[in-house]
Amino acid sequence: MYWLLENIQSLIFQINAALLISHSMRRDSVLAVVLNSEEEAILFSGRYLRNYRPDLQSASGLILKTILSRNLRREGIRILSLGNLRKKIGKILEIFILKPDCKPLEECLKNLPAVFIMPSNIKYGCLEKMKIHGNEASIPNIEYFEDHHIITVVHNIVDKRLEE
Repeated sequence: MYWLLENIQSLIFQINAALLISHSMRRDSVLAVVLNSEEEAILFSGRYLRNYRPDLQSASGLILKTILSRNLRREGIRILSLGNLRKKIGKILEIFILKPDCKPLEECLKNLPAVFIMPSNIKYGCLEKMKIHGNEASIPNIEYFEDHHIITVVHNIVDKRLEE
């Protein structure tokens, strides 16, 4: 919980990058955030999220209210155990662990939907906690980007793939 409070601004940037587009919401995107010290994850679903405001105060209030009330379902935000999150991820064929010095994502991405695991998850040990294995892929200069930048680049790659 303390990790979340310390990194709330970064989390909101990630939510905004994953779920928002100009004047709308990406209905086909889901962001899962594994809580660092707990056996839970928060799932943000673009399909069900309503009345989300991207500013720091409104978004952080909504997130903290969900966590503190222990309301497992709240307008597109769900709290899941890691076991349930593993089951959801296990149904998706393509899992990519994004890290430097790997094959470019554009060459690896064959099927959608896909799961993209950010470099910070490697740093915080979430892969070991989740017991997730996947293909390693990269985007150019990934080591210089924060997660919300990487999410934006991945969305551009996926959108181009959908146009083909």
